[in-house]
Amino acid sequence: MTDYNKYFFKNIIGNDELKKNLRSAALYSRPSHSYIFNAPGGMGKHTAALTFAKSLQCENITQSGEPCGKCSSCIGVESENNPDMIFVKATKKTIGIDDIREQVVNKAGIKSFKYRYKIFIIENADTMTVAAQNALLKTIEEPPENCVFIMLSENYERFLPTVLSRCVLIKLMPLGETVISSYLQNKCGIEASRADICSSFARGSLGKALQLADSEEFITSREYALSLIFELNKSDLIGMYETADKFEENKDKTEIYLDMMYLFYRDVLMYKNFGNDRFITGKDKMAQIRMAANMYEKRDLFRILDAVSAAMTALTRNVNYKMTIENMIFKIKEKKK
Repeated sequence: MTDYNKYFFKNIIGNDELKKNLRSAALYSRPSHSYIFNAPGGMGKHTAALTFAKSLQCENITQSGEPCGKCSSCIGVESENNPDMIFVKATKKTIGIDDIREQVVNKAGIKSFKYRYKIFIIENADTMTVAAQNALLKTIEEPPENCVFIMLSENYERFLPTVLSRCVLIKLMPLGETVISSYLQNKCGIEASRADICSSFARGSLGKALQLADSEEFITSREYALSLIFELNKSDLIGMYETADKFEENKDKTEIYLDMMYLFYRDVLMYKNFGNDRFITGKDKMAQIRMAANMYEKRDLFRILDAVSAAMTALTRNVNYKMTIENMIFKIKEKKK
């Protein structure tokens, strides 16, 4: 039997003030006509938007603002098959003016089929062209009665100021590492050490943490990245160039490798500061962390972290790959005791 219990506010982790406001808007039938749900991928904006839409359309909404989960509307939302919910998608790489005209403008004036609102969910709305945004603007300036427009976005700054000014901007906040780790352990049965690693790497995104926790490739990449660190600790000049070559051979995994390096040296610094594993992410690597703590001074660890961070930033700017990695490696080695 299909599970119709996915889209509930109680299932959304964190963002309590946001949930409170959305519940109230649904309970008292006072939604705005246009919303932008903004967050990086994997942070739950799709879930939050559909939960809000489900509450707005619910025929028996509870006093807490939660949808009942049992009426025909709720069931339709869960299956993304509610007749009065329209999912607007790009037919090409971006959402063009024809997409907005055909999927929004031409349908907005048609009365809702069965439920209270006609809700438009515009996915990847920040990819709308200027022409598409201007076409949408004409509709949200004078929205048809009982229409609600919900735009999902990763970068709200791509919207025209005129569009932004007519929308309620909702920014989903990243979750804390302890919150994510606790969820992985208690709800998913993930072992504590692995949960800590995944939550640290997820940068506040529960969706990404769940994906990583289920990825053997991620764990394999972590082990390889750490092996490069341990190898680098013992290497001479030739070995340093060999390590740089290994980075280049696995260029597509550079982001993971650098993240893992940063987390490792950060753990070494935490151990050096506190002398225990209280703030350590990679507790399964304590032997190596202790060894590295004996090899570096605190000031060197700060400089190493700066070097890794600088390499991360540089590689996002399309600079010379090999030169960036080699420069980082030399900075790591030159600070070694």
